[in-house]
Amino acid sequence: MKKFARRGAEAPRSAAIIGAGSAGLFFLQQLIRSGCESVVISDLNAERLATAARLGATEIVHAPTESVVDAVRDLTGGAGADLVIEAAGYDVCRAEAVEAARERGTLGLFGYPERRGSSPFPVDRCFRKSLSMEWISKTQSEPGLASFRAALAAIGRGDIEIDHCLESMHELDEAPAAMDLARRHGDGAAKVGFVLPGGARWAQT
Repeated sequence: MKKFARRGAEAPRSAAIIGAGSAGLFFLQQLIRSGCESVVISDLNAERLATAARLGATEIVHAPTESVVDAVRDLTGGAGADLVIEAAGYDVCRAEAVEAARERGTLGLFGYPERRGSSPFPVDRCFRKSLSMEWISKTQSEPGLASFRAALAAIGRGDIEIDHCLESMHELDEAPAAMDLARRHGDGAAKVGFVLPGGARWAQT
């Protein structure tokens, strides 16, 4: 398997991603290219899940009527995933990530906090399962912007597809409606963005 450049570790054999927005779909593609054998991805929106299936997800889970924890356990014979990435930002999703991970597995916590201040988190379960956790934020302040530059290079080579992030672009005078759309999770769009004067693009979640 290819090595993870950041930590020098081998790619996981099994993974789960909670949240199929732009970040979750990026993680999905990166995991597949790294050699991960199976990736389960869950989301509230069927359109986003259809994109995930097209990009190569092993199994898609339509929350909340379907359980990502059950899907991961079924796929791994009850063991849980080597790596679980939480890319939605809700307290319940972080709890699901803990339950979906195997003993001594790894959590990647990317989703923006649901609220400011303290939030509930299943610390005891993490302790009992001996999980490793990494909180990912402030990538734009990374020295040398190594991850950002690596992402641009992968997109430029065609290794990572981004067309699904450009399907819901809006003019600035449509900002109020576009922001309402973003609050509804894009109604299936992976990203909601604005077209700025001069052709520049700025994306809003």
